[in-house]
Amino acid sequence: MRSNKINIKIVSCLLIAYCMLPFVSFSQSAQTTINKNSILIGEQIQYTIKAFYNPGTHTINWFTIPDTIPHFEIIQISPLDSLIEKNKTTLTQTITYTSFDSGKWVIPSLNIKAKLLKEDTAIDLITDSFDINVLYAQADSTNQLRDIKPIIEVTVTSYFWYYVIGAILLLAFLAWIIRRYYKNKNKFVNTAAAALSPYDEAMQDLEKLQLLNLLNHQEMKQFHVQLGIIFKRYYSRISGKNMLNNTTGDMLMQLSMKDMSKEDIAKSATALRCGDAVKFAKFIPSAEESENCKHVVAEVIKNSNQYFIKQ
Repeated sequence: MRSNKINIKIVSCLLIAYCMLPFVSFSQSAQTTINKNSILIGEQIQYTIKAFYNPGTHTINWFTIPDTIPHFEIIQISPLDSLIEKNKTTLTQTITYTSFDSGKWVIPSLNIKAKLLKEDTAIDLITDSFDINVLYAQADSTNQLRDIKPIIEVTVTSYFWYYVIGAILLLAFLAWIIRRYYKNKNKFVNTAAAALSPYDEAMQDLEKLQLLNLLNHQEMKQFHVQLGIIFKRYYSRISGKNMLNNTTGDMLMQLSMKDMSKEDIAKSATALRCGDAVKFAKFIPSAEESENCKHVVAEVIKNSNQYFIKQ
């Protein structure tokens, strides 16, 4: 009778332990899966690890992936994903492998440690290892003859004539720009009263300079600017070329080509260079010097007009 009671207690304890075993083992466990166990060379295979544990009783030290795995290359490692449900936490990570060595190779197991919070002990959760067959692409064993495909004609689009037409249009545009530039440069546009001769217009403009106060710095500067314009405008009209944008050096070179006397060229150089000094070097001549420049310009224009009339 006593022996029967002892047996009943033992059986009861075993039943309770058996019933509790799934809960104990479920709280700390690892699960490993692969999406295929046979691949072609260079094909990818996904190796997924899941670890289950109770965060209230354990902490997890995740595995360290080796730098190299024989016959395999690691293509990608997904971030560690966690899913928390009451007293259960699930950690998931996927490693993508490939292989370029034909044969049967093993993806090794990995070690995850589940450490007790209240004790300095740990449980090793070992992942599964898998045999992987790495194969070449299967050759066609039917030996079936196949039709020879005709050559596909490739249509080649030539842009040669587009380039030729574009180049011609560009050259024509550049020629038009150059022609217009030289036409405007050599063409003199008369903006004064058309009824006045070049000499009369110059003399009239020189008379207007008398209205400027040479003791005032700004008006004195305007005096010399207008004096140079009057001189260049006169020679532009009698030569039929636009000289308004010519520098003093260019003007003197043009005058030397028109059989002007050396004395008049020297006087013109003095007056024009005085104007340049006023405009660019902030030179301040006296009123007497400014009047002398105007007198020189008037004299040179007068001599030139007499020579022009004789011609």
